Amino acid sequence: MKLQLFLLADFINMADGKLNIIGEFDTIWSDNFPVRHHLMCIVAKISFDSDDFGRNKTIKLLLIDEEGIELMKSEREYYVPQPNSDSPHMYTHVFNFVGAVFKHSAQHQFNLYADEDLLGSIPLNVVLRETTTYKD
Repeated sequence: MKLQLFLLADFINMADGKLNIIGEFDTIWSDNFPVRHHLMCIVAKISFDSDDFGRNKTIKLLLIDEEGIELMKSEREYYVPQPNSDSPHMYTHVFNFVGAVFKHSAQHQFNLYADEDLLGSIPLNVVLRETTTYKD
């Protein structure tokens, strides 16, 4: 099993076998806290090999803060079918998080698991925007 693609963006969808990604990012800037981010999308593209064929896998995405506290979670079961050819089986899933609230400036991380195996991580920084005042 190998993670082929894993990223965070403003919008991701799949249509006609194509993956559409708009606005990849790793930082949320805010003038004050708490801040609500209207939509975050994450795509994970995983290739499975013959050891995984015919098995169920639990695909889990966690958002954790810098202290390791779980803020958000998405989990689903996926059955890895036998492929029609010798090529590995590819699985693409888009996770959507609507209305995420961040209470303060901090470093966060999305962790992707298949069963209990960590496949990859995406950093997400939530930062207070510094304002500059100009004097004449």
